[in-house]
Amino acid sequence: HKFYTGWKIIRPDVIDMCLEARKVLLEASPTQTVWKGERELRGIGANTLTERGRKAGIKAYTNAIQRYALHGLLDWLERGGAWGHLDTELRRPHTLERPTQSMNEKPSWTPLPWEADKRRTWDHQKHLLLDEFSYRENEDSGSWAMKLLQKLVSLEEDHASRVYKCKQRDDTRGRNTIPGYVESHVTVDKDGVAEKAGEEAKRVAETVKTLIGHQDALVNRNSSRSRL
Repeated sequence: HKFYTGWKIIRPDVIDMCLEARKVLLEASPTQTVWKGERELRGIGANTLTERGRKAGIKAYTNAIQRYALHGLLDWLERGGAWGHLDTELRRPHTLERPTQSMNEKPSWTPLPWEADKRRTWDHQKHLLLDEFSYRENEDSGSWAMKLLQKLVSLEEDHASRVYKCKQRDDTRGRNTIPGYVESHVTVDKDGVAEKAGEEAKRVAETVKTLIGHQDALVNRNSSRSRL
């Protein structure tokens, strides 16, 4: 059942909308500190946005975009991608067109789970890696990838912490304002979403540590051979 209904929330068309939303926030008038309604800032509808909210939105969109792109790199390495071939892989031509979804368009029906094109998704993620993180012409791709993987670990830990604190705040407010909240809600220490976020952060950290360890060992072996 999950195979037929398990659409991923974080997928290319969703990330494209995050990119456009971030672009709108970045291009907002620098002379304003409050925006009211769609006429003053596209995409906010009938709402009001403060400068603090604008900055928080930019950070949230950036974190989501970068986590998605960095997971593509991690997945590629886990599938057997060679560190030494990363530069070639990043520069491999593709026919990707983006964005695939605009904020102003009527949301389109996403591809069904079994129709997902992993190659196209990786192309999309590679494009974002080069957009979001500077990669110089003569830079060592292995060192660059290591820095990006450490960035992913940091983002995952931050994400897990935010999910936990968000649920923790809900528990506090719920107990204080909603009769029967405690009896009808699980607490943060038993919450499945918070638990899964924490487990994913640990998995990513352990996987990155293993991958970097293997790469360091390979580099050391090759260095020893070259001195012989």
